Amino acid sequence: MQKFILTIGREFGSRGGEIGKIVADHYQIPFYDKNTLDQYAMNMKYIKQEDLEHLEDLAKSGLPIKLWSAPDRAILKSIYECETEYIKVFARDKGGVFIGRCADYILEGYPNLFCCFIYSPIGVRINYLVNKYGLTPEATETLIQRMDHSRHDYYKYFTKQNRGERHNRQLFLDSSMLGVEGSAELLKFIIDHKFS
Repeated sequence: MQKFILTIGREFGSRGGEIGKIVADHYQIPFYDKNTLDQYAMNMKYIKQEDLEHLEDLAKSGLPIKLWSAPDRAILKSIYECETEYIKVFARDKGGVFIGRCADYILEGYPNLFCCFIYSPIGVRINYLVNKYGLTPEATETLIQRMDHSRHDYYKYFTKQNRGERHNRQLFLDSSMLGVEGSAELLKFIIDHKFS
């Protein structure tokens, strides 16, 4: 099998990260998400944990990035630039599964690239997240809206494109149709046929 790169954009609560992890484990390839890439950024740029937590709180507040203070935007830009370099190096050297972080945009044009977007109906996401976090359905729906807005804002701020559009993507997948395992199986089927 050829070395390949899988990027997964996703809606909050659609379980795209879990699906990506199953795929990465199956092929024994690296798995990169916000947490792992933030760690690399902290090690490289001397970004502090409290800076990351502050930016995360800002993102969760729903305030658009363009309205953040200049120092906050500068820290975010520094993290993005650092993570972009890591994404490019890791993709070139090792391949792997990349969750979010504008990876489909950053890696556009790379060989053996497969980009997908995972979503599911709001009711399915609410049910899953109510069970996961123990929140009320109303609070969960608010959380979903904030997180999806935050992800869209981040993507648009750095790419000038809308997250979830068909450009830069080869597959859109409603994870509620096949479940987590079935969705991972579908991705593995495509990868086996595309990169073998």
